[in-house]
Amino acid sequence: MNKFQFDLNKFVSLEAKEIVNARERAISIHHTSDIDAAGDEVEKKIRDLIRNKLPLNYYVGHGHIADEELNLSGQHDLIIADNIGSPILFKSENNTEYFPYESVYSIGEIKSTYRSSGKAIEKYVSKIRSLQDVLRRKETPLNMLSNTVSLDQNFFKVPSNYGWPYRSYVYKFMLFANGGDFKIEQLKELYKNTENKYLPNVVVIFDQGIVINCELFDKEGNAIKTLTINPYPEFIEPNEAHRYEWLLVKFGESITSSSLAYLYFTLNDHLRKCLLLKPDLSRYFHNVGLFNPKLAFKV
Repeated sequence: MNKFQFDLNKFVSLEAKEIVNARERAISIHHTSDIDAAGDEVEKKIRDLIRNKLPLNYYVGHGHIADEELNLSGQHDLIIADNIGSPILFKSENNTEYFPYESVYSIGEIKSTYRSSGKAIEKYVSKIRSLQDVLRRKETPLNMLSNTVSLDQNFFKVPSNYGWPYRSYVYKFMLFANGGDFKIEQLKELYKNTENKYLPNVVVIFDQGIVINCELFDKEGNAIKTLTINPYPEFIEPNEAHRYEWLLVKFGESITSSSLAYLYFTLNDHLRKCLLLKPDLSRYFHNVGLFNPKLAFKV
């Protein structure tokens, strides 16, 4: 009996090639001076690929995020949201979507080509900073088992959730379809002077590798022989920070397909661990006066 194996690497390579091809189309469009359409080629392809990898209870779109006070974030190229509750508040005529903050699992920034002069990573850090510092949402406590069911911490010991202090973490990533003039040294000052919570969890640069946080030393100060990725550097304790570094990492023989595979893996892993609370839409609409009528007439 013949034994057949599913060649997953081949299919990921084909999808990576689709993104590269989308970039080539983007370059052709860019030569017509239609810059918006050029960027859309790569963005749309990546949104479609990620959408096809996720169950129907996740919604993949793009646009802005709003909190209960109607504070608004910048434009995000990709947003993964809860599709069971209320994934979007509003969709404009140009297909820009507005998401309640409580429904958001992950945000992404997508670029066709890395150009150092464009300061794309620096600009994305500013966008993350605005989201973190301006918008507010309730954190999901560790004792929550679902959106509505929780354990009583007085009777049950609730284990730490993968090192997170809460369960409603927003995963942040960037993707460049081409490395352009990227050099890891260009990020030294930015990463040195920026808190981890404002940095993308991963930057995927298709033909160069991925920029991620890694544990280099154990608690005894010994060098770790195998590469240990820390996907959530925001939660590193200050007294442990010396054990970790941001690195440009390359996996496997094909940098492009392995970089895309890592993004698929880390997004799915995050969604498996994350638990969101459902948005209370009455609080959103309260701020537009829906529950504060000014006039009423007797029928």
